[in-house]
Amino acid sequence: GLSVVLGIVKSHNGAMAMESALGQGTTFKVYLPIHEESVAPLKSADDVCKGKGERILLVDDEEMLIQLGTRMLRSLGYEVISCLGSEEALKLFGANPNHFDLVLTDQTMPKMKGTQLAQEIKKIRPDIPIILNTGFDERLQEDQLHEAGISEMMMKPYTIHDLSYVISKYCQT
Repeated sequence: GLSVVLGIVKSHNGAMAMESALGQGTTFKVYLPIHEESVAPLKSADDVCKGKGERILLVDDEEMLIQLGTRMLRSLGYEVISCLGSEEALKLFGANPNHFDLVLTDQTMPKMKGTQLAQEIKKIRPDIPIILNTGFDERLQEDQLHEAGISEMMMKPYTIHDLSYVISKYCQT
């Protein structure tokens, strides 16, 4: 969770400070620049790209993000199969690789990063689109993404509109 917050703050040219004292707790301070331009209006629910039942393998190591991602994807019309971690996902994918239309995976997970998972999945089925998401401000280079077989990278947090647009580029029946 804190890495996602740091990614958001940095993406807005902000900074964070932490103060911690034994027995007193920890305080985080977030500093964001003043924004004086007008803000674009929020998109309506009609602006999302809807799926048609395509099957998405959702992989993350945080249960809360699996639950949130599953709800978002189902509301967009996708069938979601979720895995809590890379090893479980690789085993599930390997058992039935043609069951999936797309893989949406987190980058930072224990035991196997998302890029490593993507490489293993591509060995099984080279044509599957893989979208990598991360909460860290660790922009992978284009050649690293290509080498891992990543179709696209998204920074967390993302909106349902962003997610629907990116997935629609790869899931069109």
